[in-house]
Amino acid sequence: MSHQPFDRIFKTLAEEDVRAFLWLFGNLSVEPGDEVKALPRERHLPALAVDHAYLVEHQGRQTIYLFEAKARYQAEGLRQTAEYAVTLALEHRLRVDVAPVLVLFSERRAPERIEDRFAVELGAVRIEVKVQVRRLWEVEAGAVLEKEWPVLWPWTALMKAEAGILERAAERIAGQGDRRLAVEFVTLGQLRYDRSRLEKLLGQLTMFIPQELIEESPFYKEAQAKGRSEGEAKGRSEGEAKGRADEARRLLRHLLALKFPALEHEPSIDVIQDAGALEAIFAKVFAAADEESARRALSG
Repeated sequence: MSHQPFDRIFKTLAEEDVRAFLWLFGNLSVEPGDEVKALPRERHLPALAVDHAYLVEHQGRQTIYLFEAKARYQAEGLRQTAEYAVTLALEHRLRVDVAPVLVLFSERRAPERIEDRFAVELGAVRIEVKVQVRRLWEVEAGAVLEKEWPVLWPWTALMKAEAGILERAAERIAGQGDRRLAVEFVTLGQLRYDRSRLEKLLGQLTMFIPQELIEESPFYKEAQAKGRSEGEAKGRSEGEAKGRADEARRLLRHLLALKFPALEHEPSIDVIQDAGALEAIFAKVFAAADEESARRALSG
């Protein structure tokens, strides 16, 4: 899973309420007597893998649930998830069940039929892994709103919703009065809806999210800090002018990842070498109310 705001929201949910996390992404109801233990990632998976693995003991039976999440469909997602599952199974000497889950946030670019089995043959050895593919756009949002788990409500923006469900979700978030939930609702929802629509829904409920609220989001602050530190370091080694341009370019891409993810990898950004021009585009994207306005800002 690439390092975007969606990753952080996914990780935050896992850290704050693992039972809600397992219910939503694993379709797993953890009962009060069940034991759930997070497995440290660095012990069993590649260092750069972004995943979550939990050992769940239910009625005397132990199962490892492994989650790999993708904001959008990627062909290698199934292979990665399967390889992690095999690694875990071998490490635990097949003493426990392993249940790999590939979570997909957005229907965009996803094929109509997504493979859920990965097989590889190495001479006389054949390995086949069945992966549960959790397509959030096929999960009923109404079932989430029935749960008294406010941390799950922002995710309804990515789920299957009957008429009025998105409005109900916004109403419940507004009634909760949690500013972070509002930011998460808008941030996740931008994978599917225009940001201005989401803001209007919350605005009608006296909880309009201004740009200042987006700015105070930990995801936005992290993007800014990362862009500045990398730009400054590069500037010291390659010259002040180039460092300033690199910093501006990185900040622009981080801003796009937060507000308009579809434009994050726009190639025209790399062509611009003038820091002042990049900063001017940043200001226009910052003020853009929708993706089309941001696209016009990038094209000059």
